[in-house]
Amino acid sequence: MRQSLINRIIILLALVLASYGVHAAGYHIELIVFENLQPASDGEISQTSMAYPDYSGAIELGDEAGNPFRLLSTGLYKLGGIYDQLKASGRYRPFLHLAWLQPALYGDNARSVHILKTEPGATENPGETLVRIEGMVSVRASQFLHADVDMLYFPKALPQSIIHPTAGAAAPVTVPSGYSRLHESRRMKLNELHYFDHPLFGMIMHISRAE
Repeated sequence: MRQSLINRIIILLALVLASYGVHAAGYHIELIVFENLQPASDGEISQTSMAYPDYSGAIELGDEAGNPFRLLSTGLYKLGGIYDQLKASGRYRPFLHLAWLQPALYGDNARSVHILKTEPGATENPGETLVRIEGMVSVRASQFLHADVDMLYFPKALPQSIIHPTAGAAAPVTVPSGYSRLHESRRMKLNELHYFDHPLFGMIMHISRAE
């Protein structure tokens, strides 16, 4: 009886270590965000203001050596063909494509990555920076892999000076109406494409083991 119990413990430990090995090396995460050029007429645009999410604790991606959340160059992207297909479709317009490496983080140790897409202002105000999308993506490991996505999309790009009037402000400001939000948690599988859907925009995410 005692030997049977020990054998069960050994098998359980082996399964736990095998599961850890799947995740421990870290991840290659890649995102494509795109606009829907033919949205439904009732396309879910907020008509009310909201408190802007607080990104102060989110990780900023960087390409410097040693950064555990390292932004990758385009030559290391894996979804270039999908980006080109979306661009040629006539129905979708991709406007953000990025990839990064990050460690495998578990439970409460998981960190959100800050996602920001800006564009220059109109010719009459060339110094102005407009925000097209801003949000957070968190990939967390447990028995299964999960992704938490919280994105604000502005069909009419909003001046960054309105969203972040003071750099490092402690309290989030209020976002005017006219934005769309994609907020979802999902169980993920490695090496599969995952589509996060919204009437006005969408996001494709791919996660693989870091090489």
